[in-house]
Amino acid sequence: MGAIDLRTPYYTGSLTGSQFTASTWQDGGFDCFVWGGDLSGSFSADRLTFDAIETIEYRHLGESPMQVRRHWIGRRR
Repeated sequence: MGAIDLRTPYYTGSLTGSQFTASTWQDGGFDCFVWGGDLSGSFSADRLTFDAIETIEYRHLGESPMQVRRHWIGRRR
């Protein structure tokens, strides 16, 4: 059996004006830990800052799913 990679998969999404949405998912295979995630937010008018909410669902064999919600705020240097 090969090594198991538990890293979060990459997000794909869209940008409309200053609003963005993205999602990621796993195929539900036996070794999946990160099941999926959603990210949505917006950029400021000058595009120097953003504010977003990320929700990730984790699943482990034999346990109930767990959701984690993170609030991201960023500024370009």
